Amino acid sequence: LDQTFAFISNMGTNPHAESDNSKKKGDSDSRTSEYFFECTLEVFFMQLGDELYSAALDKVANFCFNNLLTQQEANLGVLLTAITDVDPKAAVHKFLPLCLRILLESATPVSTPTMSGRTPMSGRTSGGGVVAPSPPKEPKKPPSSSYVSPAKDDEDPEDAGEAGDGLGLLGQRREAYKLAVLSDSEFIYYLAIIRFVALAAGAHVLPFKEQLAAVIDLGLKVEERPGVISRRVFKAANQLTRALIHSLLSYRPHEYRSVPEEVWRDPTWRRTHYKSWGRVVSLRETKIEWRAPTKEGLQWASDLSARYLHSPMRTLREFMTGLRV
Repeated sequence: LDQTFAFISNMGTNPHAESDNSKKKGDSDSRTSEYFFECTLEVFFMQLGDELYSAALDKVANFCFNNLLTQQEANLGVLLTAITDVDPKAAVHKFLPLCLRILLESATPVSTPTMSGRTPMSGRTSGGGVVAPSPPKEPKKPPSSSYVSPAKDDEDPEDAGEAGDGLGLLGQRREAYKLAVLSDSEFIYYLAIIRFVALAAGAHVLPFKEQLAAVIDLGLKVEERPGVISRRVFKAANQLTRALIHSLLSYRPHEYRSVPEEVWRDPTWRRTHYKSWGRVVSLRETKIEWRAPTKEGLQWASDLSARYLHSPMRTLREFMTGLRV
């Protein structure tokens, strides 16, 4: 893992400009490298036992939250998606609560001391290891408007998740949120962490759907200056929406281990498990189990589509109709 962290931290730190031809070659090479990097991580994490996986998850979380790797997003995404594939529930509960606590604040005034910064560690780094400054105490721009989880006017707040557009959490009272004071780069970084975890998590993100809807809604309204929507944050919020819908609708293999689970759990085999790493078996011997979409996940994917995709698609169709005329 330390070598993986060093590889990710050193990516994208070359200050020298490249010609167009070398860029094209670099893009092709980087795609190949990323593919092998992803395969290596998938094999590595899948072969870990429960205790080692838990330790690896803690170590990856510390790496993500102690650094601000804005220039290494793609490779960080490979790492996060690979480790989430092994145990989506554990990964979701490791990363999402902290990301959401950094991004969101309650819009209801409470008598608690004011925090000077929202990022967990003041000594985080950005790019190639340069220490990033702490967030300013005063916002650079006015905070976005607050978000209230939707519900009908005559609805009991306890049933907010069962009515309206379905974005409320079941059995929880509606809560108003507002964005924390963060720079655009910080906001995009934590949205990216959520997105990469969500890509492999499927329905395991549902316990956090109210907060995720708040992050998306408020992210689409972030202004880089008064009256001008931030295109970077707007794009990041839409990428998260797309990742959530894709994950909620997708089938994924339950695991990628090189032996069946009953063999994997055998104490005798585990003493020499390394002998089976990368073992190739015929299709007849495979016992593939799938993580299928759930009814609740399909419903929320439909709600997300109705909330964020129908209006843009209607606008696009009207635009295309005007062109044909």
